[in-house]
Amino acid sequence: MTESAKLSGAKPRLYQTPSSYYSMIARLALAEGGIAYERVFVDIHFRLSQQQPDYVRLNPGMTVPTLVLADRILVQSRDIAEHALGSTPDGETKAWLDLHYGYPIEELTFGGILARNPLARIMIPTCGPKSRSCSRL
Repeated sequence: MTESAKLSGAKPRLYQTPSSYYSMIARLALAEGGIAYERVFVDIHFRLSQQQPDYVRLNPGMTVPTLVLADRILVQSRDIAEHALGSTPDGETKAWLDLHYGYPIEELTFGGILARNPLARIMIPTCGPKSRSCSRL
């Protein structure tokens, strides 16, 4: 599908992964903002879809989520949230966003466990020079 075809649709298109914390924030913000959108699943764990050329053209950082709008592409969940909730959010909304982005992502993912637990580093596969296979966390 060409870039112009992706941008011409009436509904925004959210490329996301259900287990991604930042995708969750984007989905919640879009729901709170009452914005209808099309969900596109990006398999970041097994198929590594974020590394495919079509996705890299949308988001060179190869992260999720990505929101494709008629006039632009947003590749940061905070930008998506601010778009959905209004570019100048009120104090309560800004506090909500700051809370979500102030929480260390390592506490929500395997990063914290891997940093503190030697056994977890053995049992949970990661990408690295010594690993034979690479599975994203």
